[in-house]
Amino acid sequence: MVEVKIFCILIAMVQGWGAMEATLSEELREELAEAREVEQRVPEMVAEYMEGYEQLVALAEEYDKAKGQEEAEAARDGYGVLRRMLEERARRLGEAWEGVFDSKSYVYNYLMDKDGHGDMLGKYEELLGEAREHQAELMGETACDEVVNYVIQKRLLLEYEIALGERFGAEVEELREELERLPEPEELVAMERVELRERTFFDLADITIGATPYNAKNPIPEVKVFPRGVVWRVQLGAFTAAQAPGVFRGAQPLAVHRGEDGKYRYFAGGFGTRKEAEATLERLKRAGFRAPMVVAWADGVRVDPAGEEKAYMVELGEAPEEGEYDVVRTAEGRFMAGPMLPGTALGLRLGNEEARLTAIKK
Repeated sequence: MVEVKIFCILIAMVQGWGAMEATLSEELREELAEAREVEQRVPEMVAEYMEGYEQLVALAEEYDKAKGQEEAEAARDGYGVLRRMLEERARRLGEAWEGVFDSKSYVYNYLMDKDGHGDMLGKYEELLGEAREHQAELMGETACDEVVNYVIQKRLLLEYEIALGERFGAEVEELREELERLPEPEELVAMERVELRERTFFDLADITIGATPYNAKNPIPEVKVFPRGVVWRVQLGAFTAAQAPGVFRGAQPLAVHRGEDGKYRYFAGGFGTRKEAEATLERLKRAGFRAPMVVAWADGVRVDPAGEEKAYMVELGEAPEEGEYDVVRTAEGRFMAGPMLPGTALGLRLGNEEARLTAIKK
């Protein structure tokens, strides 16, 4: 129905100033006809993008509210597929509308110039300049620059066509109604860019002592390393060869990692804070572990909180309050705190969600 109405509007325009169009070359008449044909499809392309955008917002909300990693990954995968689809829809919309706008603007300007309507041509050029400034102001401020450009340029073309219709006796009421239905460009600012806030689901678990669940069919798994955040574990020992599960006196859950030095390091539990991990040390010693030690992974990097031979640099998301830390600002505008000992660095990382360890062994 919308396409039929637009087509009828355009026919009325042609009839209103058909005498002028008759002076166009065959090539220009074909270009104008093709532009009008494509123009009929553009509103549907915009609607398809907007429908997909609403789905993208819903998937982002699903991801934020997910209570488990599996649920979050499903939402994230769907988000990724839909986002790529929307990027393609935006590209096709931009290309289609650019062709329409350029063709119609050129033909209308040619007609105005050819028949001596310099006043209208000058007015259009002035409005075109304002439209371009408007586009530049809103560039990158919404989820889709192509939709914004369409609304700004479509409004400009409608105003031009209304002025042309009034001058050459064409019916323009439906054009006015179409212009009123179009949103103001500023209204599209509410169509914010949708970005996923990265989430990490830690496998946190207290250490228990009991019958070991590990055997040949269910071996001790590789330690899970997370790309963001801090996880504390208790290292039970480091060995030159892999150990049988029974060596660890029923402590669980266990994980193992073979380092670059070839040693097998075995870990128990998973904790969100250092205090929680340290609270298990005495219990493990009573169970027969001679030297359990607390270790941590910060943003995917293994660190040793007890090792004073290392120091760390910490990058902050923003400058902390004056005097709180010894902070320097790099030439790139990044705020760096340190160097400092591991415990201090990890404490700062835990106290500032935007902070992350950026360098080791400074």
